Amino acid sequence: MKSTAPLRSAHLIIGLLAVFILSLSSCLEDDDFNNFRPVTFIIKADVLTVEEGNSITFQDSSIDASSRIWTFPGGSPETSTDLTPTVRYDSTGTYYPTVTTTFADGTTQTRTLEVTVVASIVPGFRASAVEALPGTRIDFTNETQGVGDIPPTMIDSNVIYKWVFEGVSSDTIIGNNPSVVYDELGNYDVSLTVIRRSTNSRVTVVKEDFIQIVSALRIAPNKVEFNEDGSKLMLTFSESLTPPDAADVDKLSLTAGDGSSVTINSLEASDNTLVLNLAAGSLVEDETYKLSYSDGTLGFGSGAIVSDLDEYEVTYYGAYNWVPVDYSTANGTRDVVVDGKTFEWTTADVRGGFQANGAISLLHPTDPNYYVLTTEVGPTALTLQVTPKDGASFSDLRAIALELYNMGPAGTTYTFSHPVRVLQTSAPDHPDTPVVTSLSEGGKVVTLDSTPGRFPKVRMVVLLENPADAANFTMTSSHGEPTIAYPTPSGF
Repeated sequence: MKSTAPLRSAHLIIGLLAVFILSLSSCLEDDDFNNFRPVTFIIKADVLTVEEGNSITFQDSSIDASSRIWTFPGGSPETSTDLTPTVRYDSTGTYYPTVTTTFADGTTQTRTLEVTVVASIVPGFRASAVEALPGTRIDFTNETQGVGDIPPTMIDSNVIYKWVFEGVSSDTIIGNNPSVVYDELGNYDVSLTVIRRSTNSRVTVVKEDFIQIVSALRIAPNKVEFNEDGSKLMLTFSESLTPPDAADVDKLSLTAGDGSSVTINSLEASDNTLVLNLAAGSLVEDETYKLSYSDGTLGFGSGAIVSDLDEYEVTYYGAYNWVPVDYSTANGTRDVVVDGKTFEWTTADVRGGFQANGAISLLHPTDPNYYVLTTEVGPTALTLQVTPKDGASFSDLRAIALELYNMGPAGTTYTFSHPVRVLQTSAPDHPDTPVVTSLSEGGKVVTLDSTPGRFPKVRMVVLLENPADAANFTMTSSHGEPTIAYPTPSGF
């Protein structure tokens, strides 16, 4: 067996040496020990993370303190000498308030805290559909503001989203972007409560009757407008209509501002447009009318029905007021003034503006001569860019139209970047072969189903469904030869 005596002797010697050194050091003067202050400098804050617009109460609980000065960058007030100042923070960010405390013996101590101010929570959400058939899955998208980016699934334990879905068996869901299936007909509330743990805040938004589960989907019109002579009121929808029932006339009403009724003689449907034929001479220019509809059978091929209308307002402006545009130079930019409002009007991919015979124009029949454009052959036949200037806006335009002639033969298609509507056609010298067109679903392709051919008096006018689409508008033709084109705006 090996002896351990030498090892024990070494440990004993080292221990005695350590005791000697410690004894020696205790005899030396230690400034830190002699000046040691018990914990008398005590600074507190009720919270260090708040939402913008909220306050923090600070407290100097130091012992034997005679005074103090606080500074609060980003806070209000900016400074204070109070024991317990309350400071409001109105802007998000990280701030460093400082306090310097003076004690009775004249010494001072300073401490800096870190305050985090986060954005206020504004809960919000949207749904993939607010009207649906039973059994349809509805996806909810969380649009809460003040919490930063919201991930698809819950990974941020600091922020919790609590949803309550009326009419659903498991009506409470914790999650960021839930999906829900409603099985029963009815109108249902949806609420979202957002909880932020770091600030102990809890904010709720409730949308009453937000989800409507129906036996048939309802579709509202995209556009409602009178024709120029006031003989028709046209409702444009996103889907093709089924033939209307004559009895549906009684489900519609059109009233003037004084409460008088406008007679609706009949209804007709053409693709996605419902036309109300009105009694002649019953409208007054610049008068606003109210259209109502309920409990009718107007519907669509998909099985959806026309939604009820409750005093939908539509104004009769009379004839369009088309403004002449000077195309004496083809490509380039020009100013066009419509009812005192200025628009920058730029055309491209065209050539040689030239004078046309206004007597056969559909837009300027009384103008003896005006300049038109010739589209180039190729994929970019015509480009139009309209930009409001000097306080003008697209709402100052009633319409933008494009008159075409020297069009291609039957079968030619005109493709537009945005939805259009065929306003009128003309072939006065060819009564046996009128211009017949068809419009694609979505309104972006016009097909010449029948046409006499490429003659100056054979014309077609298409109307942009939304004037704002002229901010970047293009037209192309399937025909290999150029088409004469004339874009022009109308005021109210």
